[in-house]
Amino acid sequence: MDTSETYIKMCDCPEIQEYHVKLPKLITNGLGSNCQYYGYTNKHVWLPRQDQIQEMLNYGIGALVNDFEEFCVCKLNMLECPDDFPKTMEQLWLVFYMWEKHSKTWDGKKWVKK
Repeated sequence: MDTSETYIKMCDCPEIQEYHVKLPKLITNGLGSNCQYYGYTNKHVWLPRQDQIQEMLNYGIGALVNDFEEFCVCKLNMLECPDDFPKTMEQLWLVFYMWEKHSKTWDGKKWVKK
């Protein structure tokens, strides 16, 4: 599970934090065992796991694999992400999610509309 400062910043956006509210089955007594929250600038930020990001896409398994492969092979280099990015699978899947669902890319500091 990625708990890096970069991933926390990437997850600290309305598109991800508001989505967590839509997943009540993940919450048990507030901060359940299926949730990852990390303190960041005096607030808690939900950090979705890779499988949760895949669930958020709401694609069938075939479409998920095909679209993810196409994204990695054809689009990732065109998004003008920082050179050493993404560093983890969670970061990669989050970049894919934000591109697919919100037409945004990570510039190293924030999500920007493309």
